[in-house]
Amino acid sequence: MLSLFKFKQNRGFSLVEMLVVIVIFLIITGIIVANYPQFKDQSALELMAQEMAVNIRTAQVLGTGTRVGSSGPAAARSYGVHFNSDNTNKFISFIGSNKEDGTFDEGDKIVEEYTLQGADITNFYDQSGDDLTGVFDITYRRPNPEARILHNNSNITGDSLTIKIKSKRGGDRCKQIRISINGQIAVIPGFQCQQ
Repeated sequence: MLSLFKFKQNRGFSLVEMLVVIVIFLIITGIIVANYPQFKDQSALELMAQEMAVNIRTAQVLGTGTRVGSSGPAAARSYGVHFNSDNTNKFISFIGSNKEDGTFDEGDKIVEEYTLQGADITNFYDQSGDDLTGVFDITYRRPNPEARILHNNSNITGDSLTIKIKSKRGGDRCKQIRISINGQIAVIPGFQCQQ
């Protein structure tokens, strides 16, 4: 009977073992809590970049997939997205009137005006990497699935436009969205901001 009692005394955790487990738990929790704001900012920036790409893709799908009437207001409308480098946190989705220039004008119908929360559009680049300013229109018109990319009402140099967005919280958190004339729209993975 005495040996059974001794065996029960040796079971369980000692106070030292319990303190070691608590300290390890607190260290891991502290690391997670300390990195949460950075993770949240990076996730929000990724979401904004993906939403911007989806809005451009929506214009592409609507522009290439809508029914074309023989005449009248439904005839071959273009769908597009309008950016202005002076307005760093907004862009406009629009339906173009029956014209072929591919620009956003007063007569065009605004589908939606988007506001970026927590980020700004900082740069626009052409294929050669030149930093561009001004007005940018990306339009799609049936039957051609290719994008028409205009910079200040003229065709862009090269075959793509890259848009860089950066977190308002600073640091090196930013994303790039590349729109190619051939119809490809992509958020560039693994991109690091250069200050």
